[in-house]
Amino acid sequence: MLCLFTVMLLYFIPFFIILVYHLYYWNFGVMSFEDTRVWISPYECGFLGTSVVENVFSYTYFILMVFFVVFDLEISLLINVPFQGVMYSNFFFYVCFIVLLALSYFVEVEKGYVSWNY
Repeated sequence: MLCLFTVMLLYFIPFFIILVYHLYYWNFGVMSFEDTRVWISPYECGFLGTSVVENVFSYTYFILMVFFVVFDLEISLLINVPFQGVMYSNFFFYVCFIVLLALSYFVEVEKGYVSWNY
């Protein structure tokens, strides 16, 4: 028990010293009062917050996100196939999922979401 406490002290004391140093450095050392307008401006991610708000929902990015989730699900399902043995009972569902995945990929290519040109 004493050894565990010693190890905790060896890790947490330097961590807190570094934490306090960085809190002081970033709050008082670097920041001057002339540059505060940069930190409070609404400019974020390349967009001004004071401009007219428009609908920035992109159907293309939404479809790509859905396809990414489906492809990610495919990987997680296919990793389990070798662990189920030779006579796995869900083979039909795996085949249906792969066919659905292939069809969705062809739709993605047909709509132009996937471009192999640079």
